[in-house]
Amino acid sequence: MGIHQMLMGAGGKSAGKHFGETGLFGSSATGYSDISKVTISTTSNTANFGSLSRWGQYNAGAAQGGRGLWFGGKGYSTIYDYIDYVTIATAANSSTFGSMNYGLQRFCGFAGKGRAVVAGGEPSWSGYGYLGMFYVTIDTTSNSTSFGNATERRDSVPAGGSDGSRGLFGGGYLGGFGVSGGVYPQFRAIDYVTIATTGNASDFGDLYVDSSSNNRLGNFGGTGNGTICVFMGGTTGSQYSSGSYSSTNVISKVTVATLGNSTSWGYTYGYMVFPLGVMNNGSRSLYGGGAPAYNNLGNSVYSKMYYQDMTTGSNSTLFGNLLYQGSGSAQRKMGGAGLSGD
Repeated sequence: MGIHQMLMGAGGKSAGKHFGETGLFGSSATGYSDISKVTISTTSNTANFGSLSRWGQYNAGAAQGGRGLWFGGKGYSTIYDYIDYVTIATAANSSTFGSMNYGLQRFCGFAGKGRAVVAGGEPSWSGYGYLGMFYVTIDTTSNSTSFGNATERRDSVPAGGSDGSRGLFGGGYLGGFGVSGGVYPQFRAIDYVTIATTGNASDFGDLYVDSSSNNRLGNFGGTGNGTICVFMGGTTGSQYSSGSYSSTNVISKVTVATLGNSTSWGYTYGYMVFPLGVMNNGSRSLYGGGAPAYNNLGNSVYSKMYYQDMTTGSNSTLFGNLLYQGSGSAQRKMGGAGLSGD
């Protein structure tokens, strides 16, 4: 199945760029709610920015016009429906924006035309992949509104991004809807929407994979500038497989205005899986956190950041260290959603 397009709701006004020089990582795993920041055009370690109102593993983020939003995530025994926001230019703790229609984890977000949209994920009331999409108007605090439906139910972290007008999300797998014996289909498709309208997603194309036997992707990250969207790392496996997932270091890209399949665009540093905090400043993409292998989540979580030149598709280069490191505290950055702005 192909890459699908989502068209987002009417009435949203343009609110500036959906990317920028200041990158933020929000929340983490295992009880830490820290927000940390970097300047994307430099190389450095992260610095403290503030804290979210509560920690939420597997949350989603989006930003535009200088305001960054984080949505949901998983607590110890709760899947949250909260939405927090910050002013990206001012280091501070987050404030309450509103609530989502449902609590969600393992989903993705993107922004454009003054709106933030979230798609996919695992809802609080079910272990199944979520079919719907929500949106909010970024400059107005409020609860979310239904946007439409994706083409497939997707959880386990589909990757999303936009060019400011069209929003894309792809990959993920269908947890809870195994075809037989707990076997879960993974998806290679990308959906798309037009952000200024509401409606169901449409087919865009397929994600690039580097092996015909490993032809599905989940648990990875994405980001878009004004022209392209890049997808990084993830788990791979056959469309219907049980316990046979592996990891990939592929970066692929699409030109958002043109329907089609993604193409190879370089490699991550190592085999990156699970939620990566991913962001960009228009010419450089930056990612950090995650885990180096699908079955090695508890033992070795990446505490470093890497960047790629989005204009040339180069391989990744070391950027710096995340704020917290070490055998235990490195896990604070697993699952922290990334966003950027000015």
